[in-house]
Amino acid sequence: EYLYTFGSTAKTLSMGGAAAGSSGDCSISYFNPASIADVVNKEVVVFYVPLYNGAAYSYIGVGYHLKEGSVISISRVGLDIWGIDKPDPGGLLSGTSSVSEASYILTYGYMLAPYLFIGGNIKIVNSIIDVYSALGFGIDVGAIYKPISMLKCGLSIQNFIPPVINLKNESETFPTNVRVGAEAELMAGKLHIMSDLLFMNIFPKGS
Repeated sequence: EYLYTFGSTAKTLSMGGAAAGSSGDCSISYFNPASIADVVNKEVVVFYVPLYNGAAYSYIGVGYHLKEGSVISISRVGLDIWGIDKPDPGGLLSGTSSVSEASYILTYGYMLAPYLFIGGNIKIVNSIIDVYSALGFGIDVGAIYKPISMLKCGLSIQNFIPPVINLKNESETFPTNVRVGAEAELMAGKLHIMSDLLFMNIFPKGS
């Protein structure tokens, strides 16, 4: 859930996660990997949210402009919990343990034309529960189209190739989600209107 219903900055969270049609910020690769094709400078984004009972959510990303219309970024997004009481077989406390759900994401965005951006995420998903851990691999794809200068329309397929995590005796396949969105720039850049639709788990298990 941390991969598609949380966020990557306070700005995008304050807008309810409406960012699939936005660009120019390497952190928006969380919503649409095509967004970074419009980044023109090197960027570092750090976002940290302390939650409750030792839990924290965080995003850190680095974007690098290779050349005009060609941008790469590396990021980590995760939900971490520390200080969980750990009982021994007799029920007595024997220290603490931790739980971590994190993804390491390599993103590439490319400008096919001044009005069309494409991009993809390669994700390494890491799940750790106490002494148990597992890895999974997945891919996201996305595109942004600018029919006119003041309007951007975005489409992102999250978990186009879904990661599969096998942790001890449990197996989890990440859901495939489709996100569509738009951003309209009004009043000479002074007002932006954004909207997203998120279609979750479009291929439910058992269908």
